[in-house]
Amino acid sequence: MQDTVKAVSIAVDDDQIGVITWDMPGRQMNVLNEHSIGDFAAAVEEAVTSAAIKGIVVTSAKKDFIAGADLSMLASWSARVRDLPAEAQAKQIFEWTMTLQRLLRRLEACGKPVAAALSGTALGGGFEVALAAHHRVAADNPKAQLGLPEAKLGLMPGAGGTQRVCRMVGVMAAAPVILEGRSHDPKAALKAGLVHEVVAPGSELEAAKAWVRAAMPEAERVFKARQDGDKKAVPAFAQPWDQPKFKLPGGAPQTPAGFPVFMGASAMIRKTTYGLYDAQKAILSAVYEGVQVPFDTALAIETGYFTKLVLGPQSRNMIRSLFVSKQALEKGAHRPQGIPDMSVGKLGVIGGGGFMGAGIAYVAATAGIDVVVIDQTEEASAKAKAHASKILDGRVSKGRMSADAAAKVLARITTTADYALLDGVDLCIEAVFEHPDVKRQVIEAAERHLPEGAIFASNTSTLPIADLATFSRDPARFVGIHFFSPVDKM
Repeated sequence: MQDTVKAVSIAVDDDQIGVITWDMPGRQMNVLNEHSIGDFAAAVEEAVTSAAIKGIVVTSAKKDFIAGADLSMLASWSARVRDLPAEAQAKQIFEWTMTLQRLLRRLEACGKPVAAALSGTALGGGFEVALAAHHRVAADNPKAQLGLPEAKLGLMPGAGGTQRVCRMVGVMAAAPVILEGRSHDPKAALKAGLVHEVVAPGSELEAAKAWVRAAMPEAERVFKARQDGDKKAVPAFAQPWDQPKFKLPGGAPQTPAGFPVFMGASAMIRKTTYGLYDAQKAILSAVYEGVQVPFDTALAIETGYFTKLVLGPQSRNMIRSLFVSKQALEKGAHRPQGIPDMSVGKLGVIGGGGFMGAGIAYVAATAGIDVVVIDQTEEASAKAKAHASKILDGRVSKGRMSADAAAKVLARITTTADYALLDGVDLCIEAVFEHPDVKRQVIEAAERHLPEGAIFASNTSTLPIADLATFSRDPARFVGIHFFSPVDKM
C-alpha cells in the first residue's frame, strides 16, 4: 500500500516554478530507492518538458533533505544478480546505477535554472541530487550534515559525486569529502564551496525560488538564441563543467600544478589504508580518469568503478555488518521468544572514576539515564563528574548544547564510594582493573545492594565472562557489555 503513495511530487507556483518535493510516506527520512527514484524521474520529466514551468526547485517536506541511498536496495541488487554470469552481473548493476546518473544529468542540462533547498541533512546520493542543481541553498542548522560518506561503507559516490565535487572545488579540496567521507555542517559546506547560500531555517525554499526567478531571464535569452541558430549558447547559470572554457580548479593530472596533487593523494591513501581498502583506490582512479574526459564519459567511468565495488566482497560485507545486520540486531531479530523488554532508568557504574567508567557514565546521562558512579573513594568517583563536565562545557562553548541542557545531564550523575546507593539500579556495569580478584570483590560488594532482577555487566575485554559469572549470585543475569574508548566518541 505504501508504494502506491507518491514519494516525490511536483507543484507549479504562480511564478512558473516547478517545486519538486521529496516526502516519502512512512519514513522519518527520505532515501533513494527504486520507488522514490521512479517518482523523482516522473517529476523531473514533467519539470523539464512542460512549457508552463520556467524554473525548478528540488526540496523536502521533511526536516532533512535526503539521507542517501537505501543500502538494503544495494544489498538486494547483489542478491538479484547473484546467479548471473559475472559479465551479466556487472552489466545489470551498471545499468541500474546509470538510471540515476542519466536522470540527474537530464535535470542539470535541461536549460532551466535548477535550485536545491536543503532543509537539513543531505548525505550520499541525497547530496548528489543537490549537486546536480545549479544553486544550493542550505538552512542554517548546525546539526545538519552535508557530504558523501560512501567511502566509510566500502563504497564510493555513484551518482556523479566524485566528478561534480572535483570540478567544483578541485581535487585537493575534494579529497576529504570523497576519499575520507568527511561531512560538513551548512556553514562549513559554504566555506568549502559545496553550497552557495546558508539562510535562516524555514527560509531556504523561498531563497531557492528567489534565485530561480532571477535566473529565468537568462534561460529565456539562451532559449531564443538557440531558436535563432546559436546551438552553442549556454546559460550563465549552467554548471561550470558545461561552460565552453571550463578548466579543472587546481589543474588536471597532466598539468604541472595537478600532477603533484594526484601523487600526494595516492600516497595519502597508501599511508592511511595500507592499500587494504578498495573504495579509496576506486575513487581516486575514477577521479584521475574522469577529469580528463568529457563529463558524460566521466559519469560512466564513475559508474564502472561503483559497479565493481558493489559486486566486490568488501562493500558487501561492510554493508551487511554496519547496516543490514546492525538494523536487524537493533530490532531484536535474534531475541529469545517470551522474554519481555527491559528498560534502564537507573544505571550503576563501578570504577567510574577511571577513563572508561567515566565515559560510560557520561553517555548514559546524555541518554536520560540516572547514573550512580562508585569508586574506592569519594575523590576518585568525583572524577567521573569532572570528566562529564569538561565534555559538556566544550559542547556548550561550541553552541552544540545549551547551558541548561548541560546542567540537566550533569545532575543525572551521582558520585559516591557507598555501594548502598545501588538500590533501585536496573543495570550495573563494572569497569575496574582487569584482574579476577578485583572483579570478584566488586561483584560481591555490588550484589549485596542490587535489587532482585537487576542485571550485572562486566566491561572486560580480556577475562572470560563465564568465569566471572561464577562470582555472581545469579549467573543467568550476568552478561558482558563492551564499550570502545573513548566512549563519548565511539
